[in-house]
Amino acid sequence: MATSTWFVMIPPTYASKSTAEKELYDFRVQYPAGSQAWNDANAGKILSASESGEGQQLVKWQGPFATEAQAKTAQNPKQQSVNPVNDAVNAAQNSTTIGAFLGPVTTFLADITSAHFWERAGQVVLGFILISVGLAHITHAVPVASAIAKKVGVASAMLA
Repeated sequence: MATSTWFVMIPPTYASKSTAEKELYDFRVQYPAGSQAWNDANAGKILSASESGEGQQLVKWQGPFATEAQAKTAQNPKQQSVNPVNDAVNAAQNSTTIGAFLGPVTTFLADITSAHFWERAGQVVLGFILISVGLAHITHAVPVASAIAKKVGVASAMLA
């Protein structure tokens, strides 16, 4: 009776990626020794979706291993953070299609939630208000602004 062996498999598109990226997408798969799937996996060939047993094409990354425990140790599965949403965001940022879009979006969201951003935004708004009131006071073009300028002038005269 043939003994089963274990492989750590990855999608073929990850064959040239870094070890860290491979660890995010690896599969621990068992094939009976001597089977066509075992022979192909051991030779480093790409297994078809039906042959891999995982519903997608896979290629050997590590193995074969005699036990599942050895394969699991080699696979070194780990969650990247305690928050699975962060894992999903990291995976999206590392992908080639969505990452190009999400990177700038996350940077923008980080910037807009910064206290320094809102401090500067407040200073800009206050500056525009002061410039508008000053121009209105000089030109008397906007009655509301002129009224505000007069009140500010009266208030400053009272403080002096």
